[in-house]
Amino acid sequence: LYHASQLPRIAITEVKAEPLGNGVHKVWVTIENSRMIPTRTQQDVNYHISPPDILTLAGPEVKVLSAGRVVDRFFKRVEAVKRRQERVELDAVPGMGAARVQFVVSGKGRFKVNLDSAKGGIITVEQTLPPGS
Repeated sequence: LYHASQLPRIAITEVKAEPLGNGVHKVWVTIENSRMIPTRTQQDVNYHISPPDILTLAGPEVKVLSAGRVVDRFFKRVEAVKRRQERVELDAVPGMGAARVQFVVSGKGRFKVNLDSAKGGIITVEQTLPPGS
């Protein structure tokens, strides 16, 4: 029972948008796992046993210009996604840890952030881009 109680429980805990100017915004997304077991074990990742965790951002008037995994959140270093910027594949959300993703978007209005994880479930958060110059 203890093992079952420690299976992944993920949540999108933060979606922070900051205007960069000319209708362009930087959106920071934080995904946290409050349990001990990660969403994918290292064996899953190495041998492609289960699909990766996929984080997407979409909106009717929002276009994703670039995206990537945050490697160092304090120095804001990001490992960019080469194709399909609206879709970021994460190896795993670590147990008792977090994964962070950055999107650079243009447009205005509402957008949805969706996380699809085989062991963590599907989570959707909706938010509005702040007005920016």
